[in-house]
Amino acid sequence: MPETEQSSREPQLLTLADVAKYLKIAERTAYRHFGPPFLRSVNELFSHIRNVNFKIQPLNRLVPIEISKYDSWVVMEALHNCIAHQDYTRQSRVVVTETVEKLTLENAGTFFEGEPDDYVLQDRTPLRYRNPALARAMVNLGMIDTMGYGIKRMFMEQRKRFFPLPDYDLSAPERVKVAIMGRVIDENYTQLLIEKQDLEFQYVVALDRVQKGKPIDDAVLKLLRKQKLVEGRRPNVHVAAHVAEMGGLSPNQVTQLIYTEWGEPGAAVQFNTSVPLADLEKAAFFREARAFLKALHAAGEVRATTSRNLSRRFVAEALPLMFGKEALDDIHKYNKVVNEQDVPHLHYARVVSKMAGLVRLRKSNFGVPKAKGPLLGDDRAGELFRCLFVAFFRKFNLAYTHRVAFEANGLQTCAAYTLYRLGAVAKGWQQVSDLPAEVLLPAVREQIEAEIRGHEYWTTEKLLTSRLIRWFIEWGMLEGRYEQEDKFFRPLKAVRVTSLYNALLQFKLDPANAEDSA
Repeated sequence: MPETEQSSREPQLLTLADVAKYLKIAERTAYRHFGPPFLRSVNELFSHIRNVNFKIQPLNRLVPIEISKYDSWVVMEALHNCIAHQDYTRQSRVVVTETVEKLTLENAGTFFEGEPDDYVLQDRTPLRYRNPALARAMVNLGMIDTMGYGIKRMFMEQRKRFFPLPDYDLSAPERVKVAIMGRVIDENYTQLLIEKQDLEFQYVVALDRVQKGKPIDDAVLKLLRKQKLVEGRRPNVHVAAHVAEMGGLSPNQVTQLIYTEWGEPGAAVQFNTSVPLADLEKAAFFREARAFLKALHAAGEVRATTSRNLSRRFVAEALPLMFGKEALDDIHKYNKVVNEQDVPHLHYARVVSKMAGLVRLRKSNFGVPKAKGPLLGDDRAGELFRCLFVAFFRKFNLAYTHRVAFEANGLQTCAAYTLYRLGAVAKGWQQVSDLPAEVLLPAVREQIEAEIRGHEYWTTEKLLTSRLIRWFIEWGMLEGRYEQEDKFFRPLKAVRVTSLYNALLQFKLDPANAEDSA
């Protein structure tokens, strides 16, 4: 029977012996039957399961773990067990039901020998099979083993994937059901398995019962409390939380901040592009970059040098539009002839604008694309700010502006998290010395500490300040308080977020006890 039409968000159902697969999503159901030879049919059935990949963000890593919704071996082992242990005298099907959250496999007949926990927590070997001839054939084909290790391995494989363990349900008379979850139930459980990969298996099984709200023995609960693996009192016992080190955010929310594209629909970082130009130009770098773009747009095309920089003539024309008298005096004091790279902010403005698509180099000429010209109007300043801001922090390598031996790329990768946390901890003046612990993820701090180990001058605070904080100040997100007024050396003492930060930035995170910011 052909599979019926269904929405991509529907569940599916599959049956065998025949085997039937059902897909159930919302109010709609699709189904398909599979018959012998089962050696081929089970593979075909598996191909109809929606086995997408998704990401889990560990607390102690910058890179997420990408994992499939279902492990093929686990699903096939469960399905082969259903076929091998089916009570065929009942003229019944093996049924596989797929919903958005899980796969459920069921076969006719009782659990033939013992209980599932005998095979999971102990090393029980079955003495006999309901269908010995079929079992021998499946063993010869490598579909099952005869030692009873398959069930335990299913549990172990799910544990390695940091997923909920399989669930056996023997409540229905003469039916055995096993559910394989295709999603995370409790992020605390998942994070704990990632952090403690050597955790004793009995504790993993007990914690799985806790996350599913199932009862556990008092003795087991006492052991879990002793290991600080659970919190709360009965009946509200839950897996211990591990979110404090991430500013109260869940791993999923941190993933949103780090990996969604700023300003795009559904992203964690959004911008209020209606902020007036007068407020936006409080950001020094934006003011300078916009002046550069307007000068380039007015010039039409500017010939590039052989090293693909702006010509000296254009530089001379643009500098008075970008900088005040004091800055210009400093530039000319140290440079008799001024080239683009003699003025770092001009050079960065040109590079970032090109990355943002606001400048193009065609036939050895720089210019503003015709489609981008309207962004230079006063009424579209918010859009221009967003475009430049995203390019600066998401595309431009900030290590280029701070040429030291340390890459410390986690600082820029996780800049959105730092911005978010600044809104929470720097509403008033916040000491710069306290910032690393407050606005950096543990994994970023560890990365920096590993890179600077052995260097007497560099600290996490100094690297954070020079790589990120100073640029947040240049972009008007922060204002700084300095230890002394010295033109050439002004150690930054404290920072706080500005009114522009509050007006411009918006953080859209899925609910999970996130702190309010901006």
